[in-house]
Amino acid sequence: LHRVIPHIASYVFSIKIVGLGNYIYPNSRHSIGMSICDKIASQYNLSWKYSFDYKAYTTQLSNITNDIIMLKSKYPMNMNGKSVKAIVKGLEVENIIVVHDDLDRPLGKLSLKTCGSAGGHNGVKSIISCLGTDKFRRLRIGIGRPINPNEVTRYVLADFDVSEKTNLEMVHKHALEIILNELKFFVTDHTDLIPR
Repeated sequence: LHRVIPHIASYVFSIKIVGLGNYIYPNSRHSIGMSICDKIASQYNLSWKYSFDYKAYTTQLSNITNDIIMLKSKYPMNMNGKSVKAIVKGLEVENIIVVHDDLDRPLGKLSLKTCGSAGGHNGVKSIISCLGTDKFRRLRIGIGRPINPNEVTRYVLADFDVSEKTNLEMVHKHALEIILNELKFFVTDHTDLIPR
């Protein structure tokens, strides 16, 4: 991962990366979206700051023409759209990338989606409801599904098991590559970033 991002030359361009999860279960399967954002923050040596306005932790990469803000909401999963709505304000929703877990894909299977339904994910449902649109990017991270459908809640709130953890580093790496590639849809040139 290089310490550069694409940029445009004429005005500040704002992009929001939202990592979904349950903040009280930071290492759970359900919080893999947050862990991806933590990984990005670690790569860029960024610190998280709590915002009472957003009821979320945020961190930022900036230069003269770009702002990339990452967000981890402290609302419950099914209410996190409130944090997203607060930080988006007038920003076009197409400039959002939501990173979240996906029960319908095996661990490590990643998939991009540019719009559409929540696919049963309560966090995405909340964002769609609060923004009034489903036209925003999502990076879905497969976590697999338990054999017993009655075990879904316990499964998503549990930590990854030992065998799964061996694959997480590759999952994080692949997710970072996809997110950086997605940024090319917004911007064109490259320049160093200044962490704030």
